[in-house]
Amino acid sequence: MTASGGPEGSTICPRCGHRSPVRLDAGRACATCESSDAWTAHDGSGARIVVDEAEIRRVEARVRAAAPRRRRLPRLALLALPLGSLGLSVAAALQLVAYYAPQPLGPFRGILERLSGAAHWAFLLATLALALAVAAIFVLRRSRDFRFLPLLLPTLAAGAAGLGATATSGVILLGSPGEVAWRFDTVPPVDEQGAVEPVLRGIQRSTVALLAPDADGDARNPALGTGAVVFASSNRAWVVTCSHVAMPYEAVGARRDPRGARPLWVMFADGRATEGRVRWTWRPPLDLALVEVAMDDPPPAVEVSSDTDALVPGSPVLFVPNPLREGWKVRRGVVLRRTLRRSPAGEVRLVRTDLPAIPGDSGSGLFDPAGRIVGINTWVTMGAGGPEAIALPAEAMRAMVDAIREGRLERLDEVFPEGILP
Repeated sequence: MTASGGPEGSTICPRCGHRSPVRLDAGRACATCESSDAWTAHDGSGARIVVDEAEIRRVEARVRAAAPRRRRLPRLALLALPLGSLGLSVAAALQLVAYYAPQPLGPFRGILERLSGAAHWAFLLATLALALAVAAIFVLRRSRDFRFLPLLLPTLAAGAAGLGATATSGVILLGSPGEVAWRFDTVPPVDEQGAVEPVLRGIQRSTVALLAPDADGDARNPALGTGAVVFASSNRAWVVTCSHVAMPYEAVGARRDPRGARPLWVMFADGRATEGRVRWTWRPPLDLALVEVAMDDPPPAVEVSSDTDALVPGSPVLFVPNPLREGWKVRRGVVLRRTLRRSPAGEVRLVRTDLPAIPGDSGSGLFDPAGRIVGINTWVTMGAGGPEAIALPAEAMRAMVDAIREGRLERLDEVFPEGILP
């Protein structure tokens, strides 16, 4: 081989004849030859030292073949931790999907059990995933093998989501809806409460608890309300309640069209429960709706008063608050005053009482001492002496009951043109 440079230097080693990656000064050998000279001088034997890469690879192969398990087992262990953490995080995510999925209308306890069960499983699985993730981080850190660390990122996200879902579940279980739902299952139906005077038993049996879903039919956060059975046949019960209880998803003051109403869940004092359908609603601002429930041997209806003129300040009245909160217990109070309210639906003489009504009691019947329904509790306001329950008078309900009995329910809009009170 010939040099590729002039007298100043060349890229060809004058001793071994190999090409050097850099230009060599005149009279200088390549780095390999100079290194060999240095080792020869150090060893004193004069033998040239050559790096044999093929021999190195053969030695490494013999080492690996001699101890294959000692190399594979730690790697499998390192991989099991992040993969196990990832699998648990996926399972927690699936539980979160079940938690946030729409719930079908049905018993309140069943709804809450599904929600709380999914949230608790999400929390448990996410906690285990986080524990494995922490263990994996320590193990990988000691082994200095960080290739599997990206597998732990979904675990951290699932863990945070699982904790958040459990916090939400805690709000449901400890807050107002969850508290009343668990209480409801511990309250015996009226028929199991022992001897009760006939008037009070009639008031209790006519009271129902209502659950209404949202506009899409999702019962994850149902609205709670109350109603009263005002008419019953052999296979039907007719319940009067407030429009905002029957269709809580409609805007305040809007015309609630029963044709677009979702089914309600109706719970009776004898322990039975089933779906009900909104059949008719008053035009605003009157907050009144009629719910039809198909069932065999429904509970007896209460008598609806046709005239509430006898209700004056001091008149005794009764009602059953939402059974999900109070149980099937009768509460007593008195009429505070009557107030005249003019509206497009006519003049209404509202009944104001000192009954302890709160949200959830809307739609409950207001009864006189004889057990006749004289109004429907609609909302609560603050008066000079404290909270006051406000009820619509029973005159319009009397006309509705007559329409049902006479088979004129489909023509209620003709019975009450433009919502004008009779």
